[in-house]
Amino acid sequence: MKKRIICALLAAVVAFGLASCGRTETGSAGQDTAAPDERSRFYDSFVQPEVSLEASFEAEGPLCAASFGGVMGTRMENQMNRWMYTAYYSNSGMIEAMRQRNSAMKQNLVQWYGEFPGKYIYSMALMYALNRDENLRQVGDELVETLASVQAEDGYLGVFSDEERMLGIVRADINGTIYNNMTWDMWNQYHIIRGLLAWYEQTGNETAFQTAKKTADFIIDYFGQDHSLSEVEEADKNLSIVSAFVQLYTMTEEDRYLDFVNELLAAWQGSNGGDFFRKGLNQTAYNGLPQKRWETMHALLGMAEIYRLSGDEDYKTAFLNLFTWLRNYDRHDTGGVMCGEQAAGSPYGSGQGSVETCAAVAWLECCAAALELTGDPTICDELELTTFNAILGAQSPSGRSYVYDIADEGSRITSPMALSFQAVAGSPELNCCAVYGPCGLGMIGKWALISSESAVTLNYYGEGSMLTLTPAGKKLLIRQETLYPSDGAVRIKLSLQESEEFTLRLRIPQWSAETEVRAGGERLSAQAGSYCEITRAWKDGDEVELTLDFTPHFWAGEEIRTNQAAVYVGPLLLAYDERFNGTALLDTLEAHPLQGMKLTRVENENVPGSPEPVVLYRAEFADGSSAVLCDYATAGHAGTNFTTWLPVSDSDALTQQAPGSRWLAELRGE
Repeated sequence: MKKRIICALLAAVVAFGLASCGRTETGSAGQDTAAPDERSRFYDSFVQPEVSLEASFEAEGPLCAASFGGVMGTRMENQMNRWMYTAYYSNSGMIEAMRQRNSAMKQNLVQWYGEFPGKYIYSMALMYALNRDENLRQVGDELVETLASVQAEDGYLGVFSDEERMLGIVRADINGTIYNNMTWDMWNQYHIIRGLLAWYEQTGNETAFQTAKKTADFIIDYFGQDHSLSEVEEADKNLSIVSAFVQLYTMTEEDRYLDFVNELLAAWQGSNGGDFFRKGLNQTAYNGLPQKRWETMHALLGMAEIYRLSGDEDYKTAFLNLFTWLRNYDRHDTGGVMCGEQAAGSPYGSGQGSVETCAAVAWLECCAAALELTGDPTICDELELTTFNAILGAQSPSGRSYVYDIADEGSRITSPMALSFQAVAGSPELNCCAVYGPCGLGMIGKWALISSESAVTLNYYGEGSMLTLTPAGKKLLIRQETLYPSDGAVRIKLSLQESEEFTLRLRIPQWSAETEVRAGGERLSAQAGSYCEITRAWKDGDEVELTLDFTPHFWAGEEIRTNQAAVYVGPLLLAYDERFNGTALLDTLEAHPLQGMKLTRVENENVPGSPEPVVLYRAEFADGSSAVLCDYATAGHAGTNFTTWLPVSDSDALTQQAPGSRWLAELRGE
């Protein structure tokens, strides 16, 4: 039996691995939950309906499958209210650019502009899989109908003119400079198709499915008549569309989609192709690929899709080889990979320790695929690290925007500012990171809770509840009472419709050296970097107590970060933010010993204002000095400067414990 992600069988319309989790349990008392009229759709939020998992547990059929509290619940709710509901209405140029593609008045567009509605509806599908929010359903269905209305008669669904589309040259305005470049139109079509397919699988919206098919059929016809795939350049972007055609074949079993998959794979090995498969199979370093940009990770996802379809182990091996290289040699202290937009072979980014938000989200997608292929619990550590740090750090706490650069130090600059060249009149907030960033939170549904024929596996810790099925197909409600990620104590409560024997698997993170697990009054063995498996006849009301080790752990830096270190407590990366340290600015920081450092939780009493930190510690060093450290996700969002790399006087004595990173000496063969 295939693995079922949260509520996979409860939902009847489940996407390719999409699962269910959500947000806070209750809405505001007395508020109208109906969708607002047109006047309020632009910047005012919809009111989320009240969610009751207990009602879902008792009811027949699917309702909501998860409810998050704590920082994650707040961030999800803010993202829904201030962006997911409103972006379509406040950035109407996203669609109008498609309607006006042949107009002489059409604005200069960056060559990836056509991806925006695809990424947006894909993020909507992920979030809808989490919360089953009918207001979001309304917005998504309206977007789908509008996309169908602007689709060309021959099936083209994009922003470029008849002369520019697909393989043409487009005039683009980048940072005030007009230049000619090839369109990324296949890349754009890829995101359109997979977004529509995801929405169809979550909602059953037939228009989404037929619009996706019509787009795919246009592409097949285009390259079957006057053009060849050998003409396609920018293979790291454009040939990633193979994943969408694998999904279409899986859903339809129509041979033309499989035939085109084979044509795309042949194109990979052509003179303009990326040769991702053979190079991955031969263990080529990722930064040695012909295209080493972040977009190539979507080609990796294509290989994972092909393996799931064909069972060909070579595709699994090629995917995992490239994934493992990124994990070992390119993953930053914040989570996420790439130096800006390209693989560097260094987690320090050769002087630029920033990760593009799009790259961080694509990394989460690769991690989720690797988890499905391997079942390795340490990959969940990667998912957790990137989600709680890179993704929450990239998101404005208001939920309204994402940054372009997820920096390890400096300041936060939102993508509407950093990527303003991507915006056009009618779409002032649109850019690649604004529409793809929300997927970072939606991705939680792919790994939080997994049900198989023999076990239920809990990978995500945090306040809230999740509804799934037992191995026997009965409803199981798992509640967590915890302050995680700011505290390591987690109480897990199980509600079952009837008693059943199965295995409950709890992820023990690599960083938790000393872990305590108690079930039924018995203390159980737990090893870091593995699963604690509890097999028993579970009954309604059973509890498990989990206490994770929140002893600080460190990443001792190298290269440009020699004599510096990053500090973690639990899954959270800590940062030095000028906001909490008075006049002690970054350029005045002195080296202190981290051995023997004492961290004490403090309240945010002396620094009023927004945003509130998730955690705030006073670090007292062995030399008598001290500093205040906050969680990375909060650092810099008030406009102050921050750093995740502290100058230290005892770097050589620190044990490198940051999961997924290796000493660069190994890479050099030393």
